[in-house]
Parts: sequence; C-alpha cells; structure tokens
Amino acid sequence: MMATKHLERIYHRTLNTQITYLLEMLVKMLIQSYLENESIWTLAKQPIPDVIRKLAIINLGGTFLNEDVIERLKYVLNNFLEEDTISMELKKATFAHALKGEEVDDELFETLLSRFKEENNIFKKWMFWTALVGVQSEQHIATLWEIANGPEEEEDGGRLNQLLRLRILSTNPMSHSYFWPYIMDKWTTYCRLSNQDRDNIKGILLNLIEFSRNLEFLQQLSEYGEANEDLDVQLYALKVKADCERWNAHNYMQFVEEWLHLFIMNNT
Repeated sequence: MMATKHLERIYHRTLNTQITYLLEMLVKMLIQSYLENESIWTLAKQPIPDVIRKLAIINLGGTFLNEDVIERLKYVLNNFLEEDTISMELKKATFAHALKGEEVDDELFETLLSRFKEENNIFKKWMFWTALVGVQSEQHIATLWEIANGPEEEEDGGRLNQLLRLRILSTNPMSHSYFWPYIMDKWTTYCRLSNQDRDNIKGILLNLIEFSRNLEFLQQLSEYGEANEDLDVQLYALKVKADCERWNAHNYMQFVEEWLHLFIMNNT
C-alpha cells in the first residue's frame, strides 16, 4: 500500500512520457504480484489513489471465475458510478474494463440489457451499452443491432441518440456486416445531417476502418467518397484509401500528400 502511494506521487510529478510509462509498468507489476496474497479486486476496494485504482480495475480481466462477474459488476456500479468524488474519466475507464477478459453469456447479457432498458440516467445508460457491445455471439449482435437501429424514444429521459448507439456498436467487428449497406446510405445524405450526426457517422467510419479488413468494401467506399462534393467525406475517403494502400503495401506517402493538400484547402 505504501508503495502505491509513493508511485502515485512520482507519477504526478513527472512530465516525461517514457518515465510515466515505466511507472505504469511498475504499478502493473505491483498489482500482478499482489495476487500472491490477495486478489486485485480486494486491492481495488482499498482507499488507494485513483491512478492506481484505475490500473487495478483495468487489469482485472481473467482473474475471476464466471460466477463472480455479476458481483463484480454490482461493485463497480455501487462504488464507482455512484461516487461523486471519483472523476468521470476514471468511471469510464473502470466500467469499460469491468468485464475485460470475460465472455458475456446469455445470463449476463440479459442482465445488462435489462439494466440498459430500465436506466434513465444517460451516463449509466451509455455505460451499459458500452458493456453490451463487447458480446461475441451472432445472436446477441443481431439483438443489439435491432435496438441500436430502432426509433428514438422521445419520452425516455435517458435515451441515447440512435447514431451514438450505432457508433459504439461499430467498435465490435462482428457487427460490421450490418454496417456496409447502412453507411453507404448515410453517406448519400451526409450533407443534410446535423453536425452531431456527421461526427457520429465519421466515428462509425473510423471504427469500420480501424477494426475491419474488408478491403473490397473499403475500396468501394473510398471511390464513392472521393467523388462526393462534401470535403469532409473526401477527407475520410482518402483515409480509407490510405489504409487500403498500406495494407496492400502501395504508395502510402502519396496519400499523405493528397490528404495534406485537401486539409490545407479546407483550413485556408
């Protein structure tokens, strides 16, 4: 416990990225060695600095039996989401990794889904949805796609914007087969979307680019985007093109020059 407090003091006093990284490695090693006498979960419950608690939570994956998952989730909800003194950043990091390394089985999926539907607090609703999209079942993905692509519920004070639901879901590669026709349709109406919806569409595109290796689709997307009149769409099309070329070992530097040229035009 004393070691974690000393490390935290050093952590906050240094601005050197490499030293900070090394300190984080030391903390992780400390957390892993702590398993010899107590679980990481016990450590996370202690009154330790947030920066250490965050690393402890992130390293929880794979250290618990499946039957402990629900109890772990309850603990995270009760001790982090309800605690005003804990920063929003820490809450997000904590919940995002609360189920790390665990398979979301049918029982846990239904538990999370019920809480998502019942929750009126927008922040908690976002948290449950983020946990749900980590599923690895085609059946669960189909259920989430139906919910994500469903109509808005105006009377629900805790609703998530439809495009935001889709944006979060697009981080799961198993969902991408649903997104190919959807994203092409959205790009045809891109110029008529609100700024917030444009940002979400861009976010979906970036997730498809980052997590997908469907080169045929991405090349089609790139060709369409380059012919689009909207400069934002052109820029993202070039991003797609760059990734395609990088994966195929083509001329990446030529893309950089094209992107910079468009970027300069868009900002002068």
